[in-house]
Amino acid sequence: MSLRAHFFVTIATTHVTTTTARVTVVTACVTTTTARVTVATARVTAATARVTAATARVTAATARVTAATARVTAATARVTAATARVTTATSCVIVAAARVIVAAARVIVAAARVSVAAARVTVAAARVTVAAARVTVAAARWPITVAPSPPSPGQSHCQPRRPARRQPHPNLSPSPCPPQPHPAPSLPHPRPCPKTLHCPLPLNHLRPRHDHSDRRLHLSPTTRHPSPTQ
Repeated sequence: MSLRAHFFVTIATTHVTTTTARVTVVTACVTTTTARVTVATARVTAATARVTAATARVTAATARVTAATARVTAATARVTAATARVTTATSCVIVAAARVIVAAARVIVAAARVSVAAARVTVAAARVTVAAARVTVAAARWPITVAPSPPSPGQSHCQPRRPARRQPHPNLSPSPCPPQPHPAPSLPHPRPCPKTLHCPLPLNHLRPRHDHSDRRLHLSPTTRHPSPTQ
């Protein structure tokens, strides 16, 4: 081999060696980059797995919270229903109590009306009793007396005189006529009265009534005769 050929072979071998070295370096760079990409991909995959696990955990927690919320909602619904039942029962009790109170009030009003009626009856009875007592007292104080009938012709009798004022009680002032027994209805006066101006009958247990002009009457327990002035 000539020197020139040997030179060209050496240059070609050097060039191939250099190229091979360059390819080897490039391959090494590609391999390194690939390894780095693989590592990065692995890291991303691991991070994704971690995120996925965290998401799963969050989803599970959310499911648990949702279940708890559902349970709380169901319990709240049950409590609401029980509260509604209690409210309804309370309303029924209140209505029944109100009806009882109204009935008691009506009974009280009826009893009050009965009491008022009884009080009115008692007051009326008391008024009747008072009126009867007043009538009794008035009858005891001022009894009605009737003078005897006028004497028959030929017989003398006291001429009654209408007093100008109320006559005093016979027990308080002496009578101008002597005491005389009262005659029977068909008998005349037992004897003439010496006084012709005034001669009241000897009824010491009675008092004459007030003077009412010509309408005055005299009442005795044994005889009843109209007054001559009537």
